[in-house]
Amino acid sequence: MPSMFSTALPSTQLPSLLLLISANSHLLTDLGSSTPDTPLWKFHHSHFTPNSFYSIFKTNPTHCSDLRLIWKLKAPPRMIVFAWQMLQGRIPTQDVLQKRGWHLANRCPLCASALETVLHISQDCPFFISVCQQVYQLANVANPARATTASLLQSLVPDRKQRELLLITCFTVWRERCSRIFSSASRNASAIAEDSLFEWGVLNARSLINF
Repeated sequence: MPSMFSTALPSTQLPSLLLLISANSHLLTDLGSSTPDTPLWKFHHSHFTPNSFYSIFKTNPTHCSDLRLIWKLKAPPRMIVFAWQMLQGRIPTQDVLQKRGWHLANRCPLCASALETVLHISQDCPFFISVCQQVYQLANVANPARATTASLLQSLVPDRKQRELLLITCFTVWRERCSRIFSSASRNASAIAEDSLFEWGVLNARSLINF
């Protein structure tokens, strides 16, 4: 069937076209094949089966992590949006700002001992770790110390209270970080932990009212 859109090739471009085809002939050897294109499933001998999908989910859940699960958490919209941006590396940490052309000294304003990245401020920062430990202890909830922030927020496996507390703590720590930069005001980890627990208490109170 002829194409609906066509154009004549100027004679001056013909040598360049022939040279391009000659240089890439190894890529064109199968173009005349009558074999139809078929989709490939890279995890199980090139073709998909329900059992192969289930086995991947069971042995390695990270293949099935889903950012949409963030929106199912019971938390204020501002915290949900923050978590969504954080997991995609879109919050304006100093390393992100440097990539956008900002000239500044990259140093975590919370611990002053490492470069500020999304991973650092939401998982590895000593200040963040201290706040999390106090929050989980005061709330009498098991501390998922071996799990990463991203895996907890994107998985259905962890306890609901763990996920809610982690989301709220990430948000309150980020708020403290911004306060130190823009207002030159700082508070200790205990005060931020209390803020997190207050936000969590408000969240649970609203859930009871709406029940």
